[in-house]
Amino acid sequence: MEKLLKDFYNGNLIPIEQCRSEIKKKKQLYKEQYKHYENFIEKIGREFEEEFNVILDEQFDTINSEVEEAFCYGFRIGVKMMLEVCQSE
Repeated sequence: MEKLLKDFYNGNLIPIEQCRSEIKKKKQLYKEQYKHYENFIEKIGREFEEEFNVILDEQFDTINSEVEEAFCYGFRIGVKMMLEVCQSE
């Protein structure tokens, strides 16, 4: 366990690295989403693009905040589980 913590602390353990293959798989999805975005902007007109982007940014900020909270909550639960395991021995 100590090695894992030291690796994590020293930057040798990078959880996002475990997700890289998934990220690569999603590149095509990102391209398709961007195409949909461009098509939508063409429909509503370029004059509304900036306003639409502000709305999207607001939504992304909210989603990002929720994901961050969920990560912290999950981390706390993991620590509590480890404490229970250590205390039960």
